Amino acid sequence: MKKLKKEDAIKINEKAKGFWNEFAAFAVKGNALDLAIGMVIATKGAYEVGMSEEDFSDILLPILQQNNLPTTCDFSAEELYKASLSDKKRSLDTMSVIVPERLGLCKIVKLPVEHLENFIQKGMN
Repeated sequence: MKKLKKEDAIKINEKAKGFWNEFAAFAVKGNALDLAIGMVIATKGAYEVGMSEEDFSDILLPILQQNNLPTTCDFSAEELYKASLSDKKRSLDTMSVIVPERLGLCKIVKLPVEHLENFIQKGMN
């Protein structure tokens, strides 16, 4: 087996670093897109089920749109619900959801899993 020279290892490391930087940038962009859609669903859902005093989506939507972020998704509430069942924010029978309580104040709510699909559905309407 040929021994790897230090300068060759540095070149390989630089190429790998470039790949990981590009991958990380893609992942961050993907997370931002997911977050934008999730904020819309949580904002509308929280209002519709009575967790929020006001529907703040009229404030949120223009901000997301001005920044070229999505406000809807192509998945159904059922598909999002099924995917969320394996989310790290889920405990056995609850899902931690961040919802706006009032303008400028959000809280973490432990939503029972059996209510999650309805919450998502109301947030997508």
